[in-house]
Amino acid sequence: MENASPSLVQDVLDEGIYLTGGGSTIRGLDKRLEKETGIKFIRASNPYESVIAGAGKVLEEIENGNTQYYKLVLHTQKLG
Repeated sequence: MENASPSLVQDVLDEGIYLTGGGSTIRGLDKRLEKETGIKFIRASNPYESVIAGAGKVLEEIENGNTQYYKLVLHTQKLG
């Protein structure tokens, strides 16, 4: 969050963060994260499918020349 743009931080504070994937199925994880951070967490209704769908959308955007997603993928690789 400290490196995020002010508009992204505001969106997260207003809308919350969606939990996806297998980890999101851990009982009580969303409530624990909310308690620890003060940010709303929403568990995805189809956590496994949402990861695949999101990755597919990012790849489509990259193929369509959306440099915003391209930069996000490169930035994430540098962090790892």
